[in-house]
Amino acid sequence: MPTHKPATPLPASAPLPWIVQADHSQYNIVHAEDARVASLHFERTIAAQKMAASERAHFIAHAANAYPRLVEALHRAANDLRSWRKQASGQIKEPIRLQVQTYEDQMRAILRDLGEL
Repeated sequence: MPTHKPATPLPASAPLPWIVQADHSQYNIVHAEDARVASLHFERTIAAQKMAASERAHFIAHAANAYPRLVEALHRAANDLRSWRKQASGQIKEPIRLQVQTYEDQMRAILRDLGEL
């Protein structure tokens, strides 16, 4: 069985202040500790390239900030489903129990794909 190293750089509840900084011909996506993570380059004379690079950079920063909350929510939801399924054992119909198990399995599969399980 393969082991997965969590991709989240900090605990899921910790804030990740990723920001976008504009430079002469690029947008840098940086962490609050000022470590550049990525740069999106554009031709300064082509406004459409600059706008597209800006939009991409802001999207990446937004996704980086949202990632820990997504992982935390998936963990919480999968654990809540497991708890509910175990507490309600024998009290719910089999098709419903199987559907809840399927939802829990799908959430854990996403976490595994992200390297968070």
